Amino acid sequence: GDARLDRVLEQSSEFDGAAVVVNEASTDIATALRLGSAVLPTDAKRRVVIISDGRATAGDLVQEAQEAAGAGVQVEVHTVEAAAGEDAAVLGIDVPRLARVGDALAIDVLVESTTAGPATVELRRDGETVDTQRVELEVGTNTISFTDNAGTTPAAVLRYQAVVTRPGDTTPENDAAFAAVPVDGPARVLVVEGSGGEATALAEALEAGGVQADVVGPAELPSVQSLATYAGVVLVDVPASALTGQQIENLTTAVRDLGRGLVTIGGPRSYGVGGYRESPLSDLLPVDSEILDPKRRKTVAEVLSVDASGSMANCHCDSGNSTIDGNAGGITKTDIARAAAERTIEALTENDQIGVMAWTAGTDWVIDLQRLPSQEVIDEGLGRIRPNGNTDILAALEEPAEKLLASDAEIKHIIVFSDGFTDPARIERVAERAGELYEEFGITVSVLATGEGAAPSLEAIAVAGHGRFYPGTSLADVPQIMAEEAVIASRDFINEGSFLPEITSDDEVIATLTESPELLGYVATTAKAGARTHLRIGPDRDPLLATWQAGLGKVTSWTSDASLQWAQPWAAWDGYVTFWSRVVKDTFQDGDTAGAAQATVRNGRMEITVEGSANFPDGADGVATVAGPDGQRYEVPLTRVGGNRFEADLPAGRDGTYAVGVNITEDGETVLAANTLASASYPAEYEPGTSDNTLMLRASEATGGRGEILPAQAWEGTGLTAGSRLLSLTLPFLLAAALLWPIAVALSRLSLRGATAAGARAGLATAGRRVRDLLPRLGTEDPHHAAPPPTSGSAPPAPARRDPPAAPRPGGRPAGQQTAAVNELLARKRARQQGPDDDAPTSEG
Repeated sequence: GDARLDRVLEQSSEFDGAAVVVNEASTDIATALRLGSAVLPTDAKRRVVIISDGRATAGDLVQEAQEAAGAGVQVEVHTVEAAAGEDAAVLGIDVPRLARVGDALAIDVLVESTTAGPATVELRRDGETVDTQRVELEVGTNTISFTDNAGTTPAAVLRYQAVVTRPGDTTPENDAAFAAVPVDGPARVLVVEGSGGEATALAEALEAGGVQADVVGPAELPSVQSLATYAGVVLVDVPASALTGQQIENLTTAVRDLGRGLVTIGGPRSYGVGGYRESPLSDLLPVDSEILDPKRRKTVAEVLSVDASGSMANCHCDSGNSTIDGNAGGITKTDIARAAAERTIEALTENDQIGVMAWTAGTDWVIDLQRLPSQEVIDEGLGRIRPNGNTDILAALEEPAEKLLASDAEIKHIIVFSDGFTDPARIERVAERAGELYEEFGITVSVLATGEGAAPSLEAIAVAGHGRFYPGTSLADVPQIMAEEAVIASRDFINEGSFLPEITSDDEVIATLTESPELLGYVATTAKAGARTHLRIGPDRDPLLATWQAGLGKVTSWTSDASLQWAQPWAAWDGYVTFWSRVVKDTFQDGDTAGAAQATVRNGRMEITVEGSANFPDGADGVATVAGPDGQRYEVPLTRVGGNRFEADLPAGRDGTYAVGVNITEDGETVLAANTLASASYPAEYEPGTSDNTLMLRASEATGGRGEILPAQAWEGTGLTAGSRLLSLTLPFLLAAALLWPIAVALSRLSLRGATAAGARAGLATAGRRVRDLLPRLGTEDPHHAAPPPTSGSAPPAPARRDPPAAPRPGGRPAGQQTAAVNELLARKRARQQGPDDDAPTSEG
């Protein structure tokens, strides 16, 4: 983990092993290269040879190599094999991120072995042995599974340690690993049942599985703040029309933004038959509440049986109340019936058949049963519906049934639209007749009540006719409801019979499902792209159990019912409690709040990340509090690295479990608070593995090195950059100056200014004559020497003038000689000033 200089650079071929002590719990080749490069002299060819198994656990070797290349250092490598021998290492412990009181915990210990053979694996909790297993390890990764119970103490932390023991193990440092599981109180779920008693068996099963269940009706689905107190929500056969837009929005926020789980359970009023298709609730689900395969679409013949009695003239007033006085203003029930009929016709396809019959004491086919009529026929027919007369609900079914029996459509359906102001006994008779039509001819009957004043007994008609009943409490919704009913009737959503589920995944939620009873029915849906289907059912392999991630939350859909009708055999099954407990718990958050905080420990450092589901406010700050296994407490500021992300890094040198809490605030107000656990087992240095020189070769390539070399190649100088040395030239230059100074002084006495070759010759000639002239005067004249004879034509020589000798000066030459010397100096001066001239007379004076 660090680097030390074992010996200074010297000429030596002896090495008896390293004498320095280094941190053996890590491998930082980059630091080694930095130190090795620093001690190399610059006046030589420089090379660093890295001898290693190449498994670096710290530092940036390539970056360090690039800096070494800039300094002219070449890197080459010699890879040694990683430590060999028998080694069994605990790679880690897989535990749940969060446990609830009473939970059964599945714990997997991962053991990596270099050789096959027997070993003992022990699981300890808080120092006490939970279980010990003798196993036969195979080469590679082995999974040894344990189980434990979370106990009965909430707000606890279960600290686990796994230890592997085998004979001849060569690396004891990696024989143990740690993990921790926080324990929370019993999970609470909110169970919403579409009708009373539907969720009783399910709630009891969840309670038996350690999940507290609060059962409410659709109208009691609470606000977001209340939903946040639950781990999840379960909808049991709840029609979309039973939930307000605000309730669905609250549920969406709890799932997507707060990470709460959601389970939807089917029934005759759910999914496609429950109006999910056009509801925003469908956006949350992993299944599409529609049969998208066109081959499965069936033709439908449908009759709208509309009550046109006098009570239908009552208005749907602005105040939301009806009045008997049809002149009071507002929209009448008949107006709504017309709008509903028109919307229903629009929802059908060109292959479907539609008819509209108005009835009072008698009947009037305002639109005869036919394939989609023209708009002119629709407008003219619906305009004939006028509220007047008494009510005879017995007429609502007979004629429509006769018309439908003559149709060749695959599905035959009657929708009765009435306020139910009639004798209840008549309604009972109509219900009986509806049951007969279904049993004998397969004609289904649905009832859409007009809301205010509608007789509750109308529901009996829909139940007997195997259709759907719509209370119609808000008449403004009636047109959409009737249009949905038309679509539902044209699809074969309800599938009844005897079906065995088909397992189509290996997910943990169904890992224990090896057998099950039959199911007696389900609602056909289509799995969405991105959803994972665990179970399928029926001849068309429709999804039975599917799941996906919706924002921060997990959503699971079960398309049969809970137990009341189709899943009755399951309610008495021994695996019912285990199955539903696993399905519901699987949607719970596994860990800290909203999954925001994560902490990992590696190579003695802890990395903390906090990620929100949306951007934090601009002025948000964060701090992390860490409690280490040694009992010490640290507080570290979080650094913002993105709009929704904070990070922190700190030392974590001790093995064991660290508790991490994070808090994001703005102006003193908490924006997000979360916590998590992180465990450190042993440094990555001791993880099993083979040598890997890939990183070292990249470093060598970055410096122009030869890569992998043999030991004998370490001293080859070919290809290395020559070194350089800085020398001081001060002393040599001082010595040269001392030696040359006398010469320089001597030469300075000679003037060469203006000198030329001709001048030099003239000067030599003049000097020679002067020497000859001076010789007699210096006492060297020969008295017997005769003067040369005169040339022809020349004048006779004048008699020689003999001046008396000058008196000598004390200590000097005679006066005549002094004059001659002065004249000579003057002549030299003139020669230097004028330069030599062959044509000019020279002075010999």
